[in-house]
Amino acid sequence: KGGSAQPLRDQNGELQADEEKIRDIWKDHASRVFADPSGHSKDPEHWHNHAVRLWPRTEGINDSISWTEVRE
Repeated sequence: KGGSAQPLRDQNGELQADEEKIRDIWKDHASRVFADPSGHSKDPEHWHNHAVRLWPRTEGINDSISWTEVRE
């Protein structure tokens, strides 16, 4: 268990301070955020048909950090 949870408003706009109710509010929120009613998130055909902006590769982005970089 962490520290005390900050009060949150439920879907009815009522302020909830009880830790169990706050957990339920977050659970419901996450369920809605991560729901995929369209099924697009797992449909490669959907994403293949949409333009996706590809950024240029950044060379060396995952290289080890040098002491020179640390001192800068």
